Amino acid sequence: MGQLPTGMESFDFSSEFTDDIRLPSREAHIIRANLPTSSRASAQLFCLLSPDERERAARYRLEEHRRRFIVGRALLRTILATYLRISPAEVRFTYGPQGKPNLDKSRYWPSIDFNASVSEELAVFAIAPDVPVGVDVERVSPRGGIDSVARRICSPAEYRAYAALAGEEKTEAFFRCWSRKEALAKAIGGGLAFPMNQCDVSTGGRVFCNFHGGDAAKEAEWFIHDLSPAEGFVGALATRPDGHRILSFSYPETD
Repeated sequence: MGQLPTGMESFDFSSEFTDDIRLPSREAHIIRANLPTSSRASAQLFCLLSPDERERAARYRLEEHRRRFIVGRALLRTILATYLRISPAEVRFTYGPQGKPNLDKSRYWPSIDFNASVSEELAVFAIAPDVPVGVDVERVSPRGGIDSVARRICSPAEYRAYAALAGEEKTEAFFRCWSRKEALAKAIGGGLAFPMNQCDVSTGGRVFCNFHGGDAAKEAEWFIHDLSPAEGFVGALATRPDGHRILSFSYPETD
């Protein structure tokens, strides 16, 4: 974990996401967005949500968390609608066993897989045609208890490498490892059942894991790419190694 891989591509997010964007069959897109912070922007975006999303927003006890959910989900709808050439309110989601949202494949063509992650005021979205993707973004900040979390999520080899570090290097290594495993869990739809400590994500950009389905274990191959979407943040993109070209974009400011 001390030698953190940087992935196979460098993503600088310098290209702007525009209304005429297209998603070719062999591309995957990563979009970085700064969440608007004003109550006016939140109120304007609230109208894009479905009734069940509005109910979910109302269950957040803290206003800050409620706003982040509203604007994050509204931006996700807007981004997907841009690719699908429909209005954001027309986007319809189905939900997997672990609650992961998906587009109804019987309703939309071409089929698009997507994932989203929010940390503080930063959101990152991953979009790909017919290939599973997972994305995670984390604010790197010293906090208590990360050693005990690392012990739970790291494989034995990862934890030994982590424990040998100190200071800022150790903090960043933890969040790099955490973001990779979160992205991988989201890509496979494993949710809380994903065995984080049974896979190694710190030895390179390619991860081999055994996932159990039914009575037999099956091996799945994944690529994990490190992201540095903003100062003080780290992230990761997980996808299958099927030759997709990965492009990065920044969503225009909406506040």
